[in-house]
Amino acid sequence: MGLQKTFIDSAERSHRQDTHSISATTLGIEVLIKKVDNLLISHINNRSANAPKGYKMAINFHPDAEPQFEAARQTTQETAVPFLELLSSCFQINWFRETGQNLWLAVIKPSPAIAEHFGLTHEYFVIGNGYPDDFHQRTLKQDPPSAVVDRLDLSTRFVASNAPRADAFSAAWAQKNKSTVIVLKTLERCETTAADQLYKILSGSLWRRDFFAESEPVRDPSEFFGREVIVNELHAKIIFGSPIAIFGLRKIGKSSVLGRLENLIEQDDSSISVTASLIGNSTRLKSGRWWDAAQDAISAWQLKLQRLAAKLGSKVHPKAERLRKSIEKKEAGTRNLAIAFERDIISLLKAAKALKNETDRDSVQLVLFLDECDHFYPHLTDSGHWRTDFFDFWNALQGIKRSLESPEELVYVLGGVNPSGVEQGSLLGQANPLYETQRIYLGPMTKPEADSLLIGLGRRMGLDFDPTALEASYNFVGGHPLLIRRLGSAVHENALNRAERIKVTARDVDRAFKKKKRDLFNQVAWFLEHLARVAPDEERLLRDIAQGGSKTYSDLWGDDIFRETYAYHLERYGLLEFKSELPKISLSLVKDALQRPVATEFTEQKKQLKDVVEAIEQAVRIRLRMDLERDNTPEEAVLRVVNAVPSDAKNRAMSRQDLIDLGSIAGVGAVLDSLNWGDYEILFEKHYNDINWSGPAMEKTERTSNIKSAFTDAHLVRHNNDHQLKSMLDTEGFNLIYERFSRMRDALRLVKFRQNAG
Repeated sequence: MGLQKTFIDSAERSHRQDTHSISATTLGIEVLIKKVDNLLISHINNRSANAPKGYKMAINFHPDAEPQFEAARQTTQETAVPFLELLSSCFQINWFRETGQNLWLAVIKPSPAIAEHFGLTHEYFVIGNGYPDDFHQRTLKQDPPSAVVDRLDLSTRFVASNAPRADAFSAAWAQKNKSTVIVLKTLERCETTAADQLYKILSGSLWRRDFFAESEPVRDPSEFFGREVIVNELHAKIIFGSPIAIFGLRKIGKSSVLGRLENLIEQDDSSISVTASLIGNSTRLKSGRWWDAAQDAISAWQLKLQRLAAKLGSKVHPKAERLRKSIEKKEAGTRNLAIAFERDIISLLKAAKALKNETDRDSVQLVLFLDECDHFYPHLTDSGHWRTDFFDFWNALQGIKRSLESPEELVYVLGGVNPSGVEQGSLLGQANPLYETQRIYLGPMTKPEADSLLIGLGRRMGLDFDPTALEASYNFVGGHPLLIRRLGSAVHENALNRAERIKVTARDVDRAFKKKKRDLFNQVAWFLEHLARVAPDEERLLRDIAQGGSKTYSDLWGDDIFRETYAYHLERYGLLEFKSELPKISLSLVKDALQRPVATEFTEQKKQLKDVVEAIEQAVRIRLRMDLERDNTPEEAVLRVVNAVPSDAKNRAMSRQDLIDLGSIAGVGAVLDSLNWGDYEILFEKHYNDINWSGPAMEKTERTSNIKSAFTDAHLVRHNNDHQLKSMLDTEGFNLIYERFSRMRDALRLVKFRQNAG
């Protein structure tokens, strides 16, 4: 009625101004009606071309969204219509809100065809800006309303703006937030259909982004592939209050699993549950004291409880400041700090229970996540303060948990590579407070899980992996998520400028693998280097098997009392598999990386040579200790070593008497650790007949000459004589030198006894 009255009033004004107007007779009324009809037709035609009132034929609104659009200002409607028409060619507009003049938000749902073509499986958030020259970064900071956020894929959003700065701001925001921003523009006039224009925009935005290259732990459920079984198992254990530890290789997905668990716990509306996440290798905790870790946990729990109380509209104010004040006052004594820690936890649980009662929820829980937990172990060489703080922290936490009326209200979850700090009943002669922690290993993805990762991310990038490609990928890199992603990135890079979806075959995967083989070797070397740092025995066993074959397990490691334990860990990591009770490397890529280093740059070559030289030094010490202790008392072994080396050797600060005193306290192993390479060469020469030489038979002169030559070359590496080292590399080549060092290391390792059996 409003619109009709407007046109009638306009017609009447026009009629009165007409010099030929007549009185309101029957003829006059007919003329008046005709003028109204003409004005209406003209107005509708104009709006169809330039204004929003023609949207009904062009915009695909959900019934609930159309009234929201009609409630917006006229100018907002006019600037929004071209974008909504463009989107409507492939999406339905499910929700619309005006946020200011010429500013609006929308939620769109892809059609089945567009969802299948681009892998868009959710609904998506749109930010509209109708100002042609004005665009600010704050525009991108708008969040979708809570009423619709659960329906959205938050990793992708649309920006509708013709402003020139929209592209640059959107690209910067996308990079910072590790997401995709699709910028829609309607300035260009194209003869193609709206659907064709939108397909071009989507393929250019979605298919150029490399989803495989994301290196951070996955938190978005839409990018979390596989692992559902283990996540559900761990979640159940946490609910029951069981302390658990997850172990696996670096980048195997532990942090993603912990993050997924954290989300599930905090999204549980049946409980008042909050989490605290600590990283064991962070500078603050690694170099700090146990109470720093405790205070970080208290602060995180307190903040999250306060936010939850505010969200629930509660007047409960969680507060826990006793430990912080004790630290600030520098109150000495582990006992006082442990008491303050306990009182803070009890205070937070009391506040959580008050919230539980107000909201009629079922339970309360404080959950501590500690990733990289092996950096806290007291028995590792770089433990620092944690050599003692490990026991103070975990004994305090365990004592608090046991003192609670409901111990399940406090639970901790660990993540790491090396399980030795959890599986041993005692560490450094003290009872291990983590010994009862349940251990779960996160191995490589199964083939169906690996397939789902390639298929799921590939679909979002216009890559359709066929069964032959999936099979080839698993054969090349197995189920390690990092290697799968690297291979997926290589496939993407080989077809970067694709305009249509492409089918990925085994041939495409093979070509990508060959191009990126060196990079994949480096990734394997990277996580094996970390394994060597936190679980050195396992890494040595793996390397020996890779280089010496399955028989090495029985011949070289046969007398090591912990051999089966190390092998079990490697099997659970997915690096070994057993056939007829003999192990073999489960993935050829790992075996190849261990057997054939691929360094080509001097810095990387020097690093790899340093690693093998350090292994030679360790093997020398073990070899001398085991053979010189054989058939001798510890005191006699010390004297045999000290009397053989010169008293005035360079680069050795300790005198002979100092060495004897050290040996009487710590044994011959400590004496050998204090000697230099020249001393080792002398010991091999003087005690040649006492050494249990094995390997290829050779005369003493030849063997000692080989040792001296290797030691001389190793000196260049150990003392950073880069000029001569580069000259040697130029003359002989990296591979030849590396193989010579490796043979020396392996020859010195070939003994019946191992260090751990001593």
